[in-house]
Amino acid sequence: MAFTSRSVALLRIILIISSLAFPSAVAARRRHENHRLDSTLRVLDREINSRRHYIDLRRASIDSLHSLPMSPLERHKKIGDRYAGFETDSAMFHYRRGLEEATRLGNDSAALVFRLRSAVQMPLLGLIEEAKETFITIDTAAIPLQLLPDYYNAGRQMSSYIASHYSHVPAYATRWNSETDLMQAALIAHLSPDDPLYSLNLAERSLHHGDYDSSRRIIGSLLPRLSETDNSYARACHIMAEASRGLGNEHDYLYYLSLSAIADLRAATLEVTSLQELGAALHHSEDTERAYRYLTTALANAAECQASMRVLQTSTALTLIEQAHNEQTRIWHRWTRIVMALLAILLLVALGAFVMLRIETHRLRHMKERLESANDVKEICISQFLNLCSVYMSQLTQFRKMVERKIATGKVDDLHRLVKSGKWMDEQSREFYDVFDRAFLSIYPDFIDDVNRLLRPDQSIELKQGELLNTDLRILAFLRLGINDATRIALLLNLSVNTIYAYRSRLRDRALNRDTFEDSLHRR
Repeated sequence: MAFTSRSVALLRIILIISSLAFPSAVAARRRHENHRLDSTLRVLDREINSRRHYIDLRRASIDSLHSLPMSPLERHKKIGDRYAGFETDSAMFHYRRGLEEATRLGNDSAALVFRLRSAVQMPLLGLIEEAKETFITIDTAAIPLQLLPDYYNAGRQMSSYIASHYSHVPAYATRWNSETDLMQAALIAHLSPDDPLYSLNLAERSLHHGDYDSSRRIIGSLLPRLSETDNSYARACHIMAEASRGLGNEHDYLYYLSLSAIADLRAATLEVTSLQELGAALHHSEDTERAYRYLTTALANAAECQASMRVLQTSTALTLIEQAHNEQTRIWHRWTRIVMALLAILLLVALGAFVMLRIETHRLRHMKERLESANDVKEICISQFLNLCSVYMSQLTQFRKMVERKIATGKVDDLHRLVKSGKWMDEQSREFYDVFDRAFLSIYPDFIDDVNRLLRPDQSIELKQGELLNTDLRILAFLRLGINDATRIALLLNLSVNTIYAYRSRLRDRALNRDTFEDSLHRR
């Protein structure tokens, strides 16, 4: 009983660990698959860029066949086979020339091979009735046993092409798909199980009958035996892709289609469906840019191959992709316009900020200049104030000495007459005015013009010859310096207070705006 409990507990632990590990394993597998597909698509993108190189290599290999020593029949067959899937018109030309040569020589087996090869190429050129007529007129009873695989393989290919041609007509497509199945069954019966062609057709027939697991298993065993540059490898990958899609594995469908398309590009096989189908599938997965490129490349291949059937099929799919691509382009253009509008707004904001910065810089520079000017004015004021003080100190010293001298010599009466006459005060006042006028105008050189702009034109102040300032201007100068008290102004100018009031009143009467005249002096 204890053993059973331990077993149950162990089983529970295993289940818990498995349940925790399973999501991580699934996520890791999905990441691996996505990385594998992305890597393969990047390889395909590079191979598309090298498309013209591979085409030139195949054309060079065809040209080299002309110089090899061989019979005309063998030359036409080999060159026609190399042109098949590359240039349909050229392949048909050599098969017809080969048929003419075989008929001339009475070589029925060679003639049969050329007729079969021609019947396969005709549907690609849209020659459906000619293909059926060519194939029907072949006497099956007279076919040598060793050529029966060629007969059934040609019948399978031709029927498959005709079914694709009638894909838009379900009744015809079903009929020719049934014919393809019959031909394929007969072909498998005449092939050796060791032949890769046997595995390819068996897997393809399983695919068409819905046995996707069997189809994948057969191709999975075959792929390691095939060269990646072989046309059989491209066909095997295409079958693997279709089987994967049948099982609902979209990732493997895209992955094997990519491998098939890469093999076709490297072999310069232009009559293909893998690249076309991959482009259509990527359109549904919203990889529109790649889808458009793959379909345009498939269309270019079909056009170079002169396979009109493939051109029509690719053009139909390309129309849908082009619509989606154009819609995406319109969206990109819309977003481009939005981004450009935003950039324009940002540019305007930046320009506005730049202008504001320039204005602010100019304002700061102007303020700096004013501060520097204020500092200069302050220094001048201090200098003039010290000069004025020194003048008064000098005058007071002289006056003191004169008083001492008069008193010492007993000339008190002369001293009394000097003081009473006011002559000395007048002299001192004139000297004060001269010093004050020069000092003030050195600080405010435009003061007179500023005052006259505040007065009516017919009331402007006119100075006499030799005057720096007159009484009107000196009173206004004190107001400009912030000395508004009439008593202080009267003392400084040696005038009575009433006189000061009278001057100020008359000046206001002469102003453009009586009420704001004196305040305006401080803003100048």
